Amino acid sequence: MSPVVRILLRIAYWLAVLAVSVAILIVLILLIESRDKSNVRNDSGQARASAAPELPGSLLLPDEAGKRDDPVRGAVERMARA
Repeated sequence: MSPVVRILLRIAYWLAVLAVSVAILIVLILLIESRDKSNVRNDSGQARASAAPELPGSLLLPDEAGKRDDPVRGAVERMARA
């Protein structure tokens, strides 16, 4: 067998190995994804913008301050009104 044919067969072999590996990886990802029971929808039924965990009110970023119920801020506002 000539060296060129031998090299081409090796390249074909490793491309086949790579293709099978990628196919197995995709199948595993789809399997894990299908078994995932998590819910990333909010109360209105729409998907959340990010999958970030809920943060306590004191840890919210300034642009997120009005988006979630903050019991500490509510208490401070009630005390300020009194």
